[in-house]
Amino acid sequence: MVEPKDTGSDDEAGDESFIDKPVVLDKYKASADVTNAALKYALTLCVPGADIHTVCMTVDKFIDEELKKVFSSKKSKKLERGIAFPCCISVNSQLGCFSPLKDETAALKENDVAKIALGSHLDGFVTQAGHTIVVNADPKKKVEDSKVSNAIVAAYKASLAAQRTIKEQGTNQSVTEIIKKVAESFGCQPVEAVLSHKQKKWLIDGNDVIINRDMPEQKVEKF
Repeated sequence: MVEPKDTGSDDEAGDESFIDKPVVLDKYKASADVTNAALKYALTLCVPGADIHTVCMTVDKFIDEELKKVFSSKKSKKLERGIAFPCCISVNSQLGCFSPLKDETAALKENDVAKIALGSHLDGFVTQAGHTIVVNADPKKKVEDSKVSNAIVAAYKASLAAQRTIKEQGTNQSVTEIIKKVAESFGCQPVEAVLSHKQKKWLIDGNDVIINRDMPEQKVEKF
């Protein structure tokens, strides 16, 4: 995991912009290439009978090895790099962050809904990715359970709508509202207590957040 190197406020921690420093964008792009490749690799491993612990460890090793191939000149090879978010495969009712120990693992089964999440960093600049699949021996097989397909499509469409809503002069509240509207159109509800955090260098969980679903007992500050 990436450990924050600055104990100050969000505004103080890792405030480096690719507008001022083009090399920052290069590091983000290099990390993103590795993250995307790792996600594609994870998808090929999530087949019926696959051991979740083994898949997670294999993907984490892939990230470490691929990061060694970028920014590998004599000057830049000493940059810190590695796993920013360990590979997690959360199955069915597990909502997220399931990266089991060997004695806690399980095997994937046909028609399991697997939520894959992972992330890498280069010099503290983090990229993360996630994808949901229904585990099948035949990847072209259609999903027959309408509840499963509705939930997956609702999450995908809500993600796209949220991205369009995240813009200058927009608010976190407007993003939460659009997620709710899209989910309800598919007969679904956004998951409670899920937060999207502002990121900076060495910081993946800043204080400014978008909450997935507004609840009376859990409010976040508008920004």
